[in-house]
Amino acid sequence: MKKAQLTARPIIHVVFVIVAILILVFGTVQIIKWIDTSKNIEIIGLHTTLSNVIKKQSRTSYGSVDEKVIALPKNVETLCFVDKTKEISPFINLNLVYEIEKYENKNIFFEPFDKFDAIQINNFELDKDENPLCLSSVKNTAKLSLTSKGNKTLISTFRDSEKEIDCVSVQYN
Repeated sequence: MKKAQLTARPIIHVVFVIVAILILVFGTVQIIKWIDTSKNIEIIGLHTTLSNVIKKQSRTSYGSVDEKVIALPKNVETLCFVDKTKEISPFINLNLVYEIEKYENKNIFFEPFDKFDAIQINNFELDKDENPLCLSSVKNTAKLSLTSKGNKTLISTFRDSEKEIDCVSVQYN
């Protein structure tokens, strides 16, 4: 009987180690899924907030201006708005040009681009000189200036220091 017990102990240890590894792998996979889900929830919340703010501002009297601070998901470095009804400057952010082509039906982009999906929001426009408008994240927030244009809202910023620009055109022909 003792010989059987001696051969069973290593098998029990091996089974225990295998079960422990499987539990560890399963737990890691679940944590990764929860992190991805929380990112998606943050993006959905941002989408809802931006849509509501833009819609509310467009319903105010024409020309009225309001400044809003929008909370951004953690690790978003830059928030970029693109008005696809106007000419888009390829000089503002070189990586954004690729993202605009990649997501033809989206107009809000988040940098780093490889970590966040782009989204689509309606009823806003940008000045032709600020298309796209990329704003740097400051403590996970972005400051927007919203001007009512009737059924649309003009998005800009009061502070040029908050704009994210890769290069500046000295002379544009």
